[in-house]
Amino acid sequence: MLKKNREDRDVAYLLDLCGATKESKNPKIECMVKEKKGSQVIGVCGVIKRHGFIPAMFLAVKPKQQGKGIGKKLTKALLKKYSGPLFLTVSLSNKKAYSIYKKNGFIKIFPWRTIGNTKDIWVMVRI
Repeated sequence: MLKKNREDRDVAYLLDLCGATKESKNPKIECMVKEKKGSQVIGVCGVIKRHGFIPAMFLAVKPKQQGKGIGKKLTKALLKKYSGPLFLTVSLSNKKAYSIYKKNGFIKIFPWRTIGNTKDIWVMVRI
């Protein structure tokens, strides 16, 4: 068995943190940008093909690094690198993430999940 290096472990942790790898053990990542602090990857943003064909954006920043503009920086870098429509899901109660997506041209299209009495998780798209 091959031993993963630190960067691979950091990326795997972040992909799991944002749920990007929940549907498949071998997700097809189309494009990804990373933010590093020294040798540690502290944030990732990318595009994964959901169900084999739906381009879904993912974004994750290590909890201790959140609130420093890293998510905003990664989103902008990804959108410069990747052209084409993108989908994502976001909790409206996660105001920082929702704000980043809205400022970068994503629009809410329909509620995905209801939490309590609130339609909190929405699908957003950027064309």
